[in-house]
Amino acid sequence: MSDVQYVLYGSDGLGVSVDAWRNDFKEYIEEMELDIEPENEIEFYQYIFETSFDDTKDWREFREIEFANNTFTITDVEHGNMCEKAYKEFADNKIHLELEPNTIQMWYLDKQGDLRCDAADCHNGSKKHQLCRAYKAGVTEAQKEELKDRLLSGTASQADIDNISECLGDRIAKAFEWDKVWSKETLLPPYCFSQLPSTGEIIRITRYEDGYRLANIDCGSREANAAYIKELNKSIRVTEAQEKAMSVGSMFGWNVPGANPSVYLKSAASPQREDSVKSVSAFCEKYKKQESNADRERE
Repeated sequence: MSDVQYVLYGSDGLGVSVDAWRNDFKEYIEEMELDIEPENEIEFYQYIFETSFDDTKDWREFREIEFANNTFTITDVEHGNMCEKAYKEFADNKIHLELEPNTIQMWYLDKQGDLRCDAADCHNGSKKHQLCRAYKAGVTEAQKEELKDRLLSGTASQADIDNISECLGDRIAKAFEWDKVWSKETLLPPYCFSQLPSTGEIIRITRYEDGYRLANIDCGSREANAAYIKELNKSIRVTEAQEKAMSVGSMFGWNVPGANPSVYLKSAASPQREDSVKSVSAFCEKYKKQESNADRERE
């Protein structure tokens, strides 16, 4: 559940960050003097569920949001050592996630803007993980069938899903007028393509992993590789700011300021600022200088 960004529930839950819910949960435990650990995930999500659904008006409105194309769900059901996959498409272009009795459920947007539902059956202990997406414009029935077959066989990659479908976060955020605090441009994508400065080779960087992997793609020159990288990232909806942040994160760690895309967005908006960062190399030099100064101070 570490990828939760916004919890989606009734009037109290729409657009609330998971950190805010955790703070509320801790205060609730202290106020009621309950013998519950704040880190107890089951109790935590049960608290969200019971708190949020006092008023179902907004939940009904949430399910009435329409998307441009057909929506579909991918479901993984865990029961003991068994895991089953399911796929279902909806022709009315709406969200189809229903309340289920005797089940702890949570609907949320993850950090990539995908709408997900996690549920646990209180009786038999089974767990359900559901992803809801919408097909892109122009997708053919043959493409849908191919994706469906790959999903059910467990061979579909994230790239296969991204190629013909899109996440629902932006549309949901706009419908409830909290899109001002939601911007995928400031989030890190699952992966991106970049260029190795020393050789000009095309590399692939995976979120939260150190280093890189060679993409085994060569367009003949450094310039041609750079142009192709832009096309590759554009096809998977990765911005230039995100690529820069991923490059820095893979080299210096994912907690440094330069691993946040917003650093480069702010720099573009205010190029005259002294602390602006215009490129990965600029950040690297600035970061090394700061570390060097810090080392001297410690000595």
